[in-house]
Amino acid sequence: EGPALNLALPGIVLEDTATPLTIDVGVLAPGELLDVTVEGLTSDQTLSAGTHNPDGSWSLTQEELVGLTITALDPGSNLLTVTATVTDPISGSTDSTIADINLEVLNVADAPSISVALPTTVLEDEANPLAISISDLAATEELSLTIDGVENGATLNAGTLNPDGTYSLELVDLVGLTLTPETGDDLHLSITASVTDSSSATSDATTTTVDVDVISNAVDPLI
Repeated sequence: EGPALNLALPGIVLEDTATPLTIDVGVLAPGELLDVTVEGLTSDQTLSAGTHNPDGSWSLTQEELVGLTITALDPGSNLLTVTATVTDPISGSTDSTIADINLEVLNVADAPSISVALPTTVLEDEANPLAISISDLAATEELSLTIDGVENGATLNAGTLNPDGTYSLELVDLVGLTLTPETGDDLHLSITASVTDSSSATSDATTTTVDVDVISNAVDPLI
């Protein structure tokens, strides 16, 4: 009779995180030898113990099952097949038990990169292009953007002006975004891009600063 075989993973498995993988084979008879094989792992998924075989499977001893973890570098879903084989060294007989477990890895929100570009000359009382680019997001990630430092009467042509003077923007607001200074005073913008992943409820953010040198409009002297 094959060994008992019970498999378990936590309810949530996050990418880039060592997650416990429980492989329980119960109690073996004295002298019996155990060999466990795990199949179905993708190239970005590794176990904390065992031998990675050329065919992509992993071989583990009974001792290597203690504290075993799995780490996946990318989100996704795949089926793991675990085979536990017991050998009686006296009789040379073997018997196996096979069980499957589904591995579903959720994306973890990554802090985005922010790229900001302004014209060489930023003029007072003119709509100056403010180009803000954000690195690509995962399908389950959502972005919120906050810009602080739009002061001295300056305005943006998109986004929501908050009571504290900051602007809140979405990705769509970045298309054709402009900054219009009302005075010749220089501005110091602080731009924060926050990413939230809806599948894993994780979040991360990046903040960058931009100094805006504003050129005052020439004023004709009174005659």
